[in-house]
Amino acid sequence: MDLCKMPKGKVVLVPNDPVGTTYRAGDVLAYYVLDKQIPPSELLREACKLKADASKSPVWWLISSPNVEFVPYLPAGHRSVHARRDSRFGLDDRTLHPQVLCKGFDWAACIPHRCEDLKILWWTPTTDDAPAIEGNSEAYLVRVLSPEHIERLKDVQEDCRKRAYWVLEKNHEATLLSLLMVHATQCLERLEVYGAEFKGILEAAVEFQCSCLDIIGLCNYIEIYYPCLLPQSTDDDRIWPADPKLMGAFTHSIPVAQNFHRIGVPIWLIRPQ
Repeated sequence: MDLCKMPKGKVVLVPNDPVGTTYRAGDVLAYYVLDKQIPPSELLREACKLKADASKSPVWWLISSPNVEFVPYLPAGHRSVHARRDSRFGLDDRTLHPQVLCKGFDWAACIPHRCEDLKILWWTPTTDDAPAIEGNSEAYLVRVLSPEHIERLKDVQEDCRKRAYWVLEKNHEATLLSLLMVHATQCLERLEVYGAEFKGILEAAVEFQCSCLDIIGLCNYIEIYYPCLLPQSTDDDRIWPADPKLMGAFTHSIPVAQNFHRIGVPIWLIRPQ
């Protein structure tokens, strides 16, 4: 699944240099006006910062970015979140599409996009990859994932494990990394040791892939991007260019947009027009 973007003809690019101290997170490199009007009851909330007379004219939601030249599709409003046929969650899946940030999950924006080096983490098993065990009942066809695919998953798990422990040695408080590694190990054990119907094989494989991508995203944030918020000297006021390899995220928070703009993580700010 490729990243779903807003229609090119409706995304407005604003010529400017996004790299530099004069370009701020509130400035706009690209923007898109949603066809969603802000209800009058929300106009006077602190987040909107609008005057009382603003309710006399329509106000629309705007998505803008200070460091990226496109705007992804925003999965907004009341949504039915459920697994698709491939056991992933489509536009509501943080490993496939940018999400609106929640407090404490800033690291999710540092999950990588689909790439050749990690393509196994977006691979979808088929029934050919999980042959049925001999002697099965036709009513309950038990399958196991092929050994060659198990080995491929073990290789990526080992890479994640080494990097996670290296980060943990310097950041003992990052206990979420330990929990993610335990979960990835348990998912791989289910695939390697226990047979299941194809649906169970698919769910375990996707859970494993998601855990590994979470580990990579959390390590990226702790090891590479969060330190960029901490100046190394009184003259260090750099604004890092956005890394196109990262998933990025949406936010309603200007302080979050400022931080992500500074450290080079793609960010899209949702605000009144």
